[in-house]
Amino acid sequence: MKTIFLKPLGSAFGMAIVARLSYNLLRSPLGGSIATLSAVAVGGLVYFILLIATGTLTEEDLSYLTKSKKIKKIINKFKKGGPHE
Repeated sequence: MKTIFLKPLGSAFGMAIVARLSYNLLRSPLGGSIATLSAVAVGGLVYFILLIATGTLTEEDLSYLTKSKKIKKIINKFKKGGPHE
């Protein structure tokens, strides 16, 4: 139940908070429509990152994506601590 329901739910809440904050920050300088599109894009990226960080999205799941090798390289770089380590 934890992997199927709670982890994605937590990721969704995190995404919603970040999307709302980004919309509020971008609404004044960019206007409503562009701020909405930007907030959706940021929210989607944050949701994807949170799914990986919580372990909900596995390497097997990623292998079904078209650019899975490139994504796995990026993820492994962050897991190892990047080039500074």
